[in-house]
Amino acid sequence: MSAYPLLVHLLGAYLHQDYDLDDPDPLKVLRLGVKEGFLDRLPSLLEEMERLHAELLRLDPGSGQALLRSLGSEINVAASGHTPATWVAEAIDDVRRIQESGSP
Repeated sequence: MSAYPLLVHLLGAYLHQDYDLDDPDPLKVLRLGVKEGFLDRLPSLLEEMERLHAELLRLDPGSGQALLRSLGSEINVAASGHTPATWVAEAIDDVRRIQESGSP
């Protein structure tokens, strides 16, 4: 069992190999996924994302990319100028903004 069950669901469902057919920006696709299926679980999702970020900070970028893939993500964060840790940090900020807005 994964230490990140909500992220496995979110990343596998929205950031799969064909995610770019929805939008080439993986953060936009992630926001869409959060709004469509995770609004009622935002505190738990954010907690998982923060734990993942802490873990990614301890890994080299290649190992971090492998960890993201193991969670179901097919994105290449380096293509957008990020490391796995900086990409997840940006995603956390986006999800916090969704939570603070109180609406999709």
